[in-house]
Amino acid sequence: MFLLATGALVGILLISVFFLVKGKVLGDLDELLKYEALKHTAELKVDDGTIMFANKAEMLEREHREADANPVFVQLVDIHGKTVDKSPNLKEAILTFDPAHKGNIQGQYTLNNRRIRQTQVVVTLEGKSYGYIVTAVSSENAEQLIASLRNHFFWSFPIILLILFLVTRFLADRSIQPIKQIISTSNTITSQNLDARIPLPEQKDELHELTTAINALLGRIHKSIDREKQFTSDAAHELKTPLAVLKGTLEVLVRKPRTTEEYHEKIHDSIKEIDRLNDITEQLLILARIEHDHAMEVKSIELNDFIADISTRFHQQLQTKSIHLQHTPTEKIPIKTNTKLLQMVIENLLSNAIKYSDEGKNIYITTGTQHGKTYCKIQDEGIGIATEEIQKIFNPFYRAHALTQKGIKGTGLGLSIVQKACDQLGVSIDIESRIGEGTVVRLEWMG
Repeated sequence: MFLLATGALVGILLISVFFLVKGKVLGDLDELLKYEALKHTAELKVDDGTIMFANKAEMLEREHREADANPVFVQLVDIHGKTVDKSPNLKEAILTFDPAHKGNIQGQYTLNNRRIRQTQVVVTLEGKSYGYIVTAVSSENAEQLIASLRNHFFWSFPIILLILFLVTRFLADRSIQPIKQIISTSNTITSQNLDARIPLPEQKDELHELTTAINALLGRIHKSIDREKQFTSDAAHELKTPLAVLKGTLEVLVRKPRTTEEYHEKIHDSIKEIDRLNDITEQLLILARIEHDHAMEVKSIELNDFIADISTRFHQQLQTKSIHLQHTPTEKIPIKTNTKLLQMVIENLLSNAIKYSDEGKNIYITTGTQHGKTYCKIQDEGIGIATEEIQKIFNPFYRAHALTQKGIKGTGLGLSIVQKACDQLGVSIDIESRIGEGTVVRLEWMG
C-alpha cells in the first residue's frame, strides 16, 4: 500500500514536471513571437493604403533571410487577407492566415512540412486597421525536446518504481528489525518468567518509548500476579486454620461419648470457628466486589451527619471498653459519594480504633476543609503501629506485629477493604502511628 501511494506520488511529480517544462518551452516561443510581432509592427508604414516594411534592410538579417538557423518568419497581410510582403526566408511559401481571428492568436502550423508556431497581430496605425502581421518560428526543436522528455519520463517511471521498491524494502527490513526483536522476546515471556524484559533500542525514538511502555506493563502484571499469588496463599492459610480447628473439635466429639456440658462447649467452639470462616468469606467477597464493580451510585450527603449516624452503631462497644468518642463538628460539609463504600470505610476505621484501644481511652473524629479539599481525621490512643509496618498493613491478611501480641482477633482484611474502597471513591488515605501512643488516619477527598 505504501509503495502504491509513493508510486502514485512519483507519477504525479513526473507528469507535473513534464507539463511545467512543456509550458515553459512553448511559453518562451510565444514570448519570442510576441516580441517579433511588436518589433516589426513599429517598423511598418502605409503607402497608398497598403502596409509595408519601412526598412527593407531589416528583412535581410540572417534570421529573416535563412530558413535553417533559428529563423523568424514575418508576413504582412492586408485588411482583405492578401499577402503584401514577407521575409525572404519564406521564399515561395506563405504563412497560414485565418481571417476569422482579428485578435492575437497562437497555434501550431506547418511550413514546407516543418512544424512552426505562429501568431497573428492586427496592425493599427493612427487608430485605423490596415491589416495583419503574422510572425512564426520553428517549433521542431521545442517539440523534439518535449517528446524526448516525455519518452524519458515514460521509460524511467518503471525503473524509478523498481529502485523505490528495492530501497523501501531494504529500509523497511532494517527498520522492522527492532519490532521483530520485540515480538520475539514477547513470545518467550510466560507466567514462569515475567521478570524478563525486552531490550531497549539504542535510539530513543518511538520504538524506544513503546519498548519502555511494554516493559512497564510487564512489571505491573508481574506485581499484580505476585499479589494475587500471595493473596491466594494467605486466603488458603486463613481458611485452612478454622477448618482444621473445626475438624479437630468434631473428631474429639466422635471418639467417645461426652457429657452434655462437653458437647455444648465443643459445639460453641465450632460455632466460633464457623463465624470466623463466615467473616473471612464475607470480607473476601467484599474485596472482589469492590475491585470489579466500577459502576457506583453517587449521591449528596452531609458528612458529619453521616459519621454521627455510623457512630451510634458502635455505642455498645464503646460503652463496654469505657472509650469516649469525641465528634464535635463545627460546620456543614456536603459531599457527593457512594454511601455504601464510605460507610464501609468509616466502620472499618472506627472498629479498628476501638479494637486496638485500651479501656478508658479517647477516640477523636475531626472533619473540615483545607486548601479547598474535604478531610476526615480519626485519631485513637491505642497500641499503635511500627513505622516500618505502616505500608504493609494494607496488604490482605497482613497483621502488624504489635497487634498480634495483644491476642486481638482479626482477619487482616479490613484495611485492604478500606484502601480498595478509597481508591474507588477517589479518596486518599494517610496513616501516622507510634507504638504505644496511637494512630491517626486521615481521609482526603481528592476531587
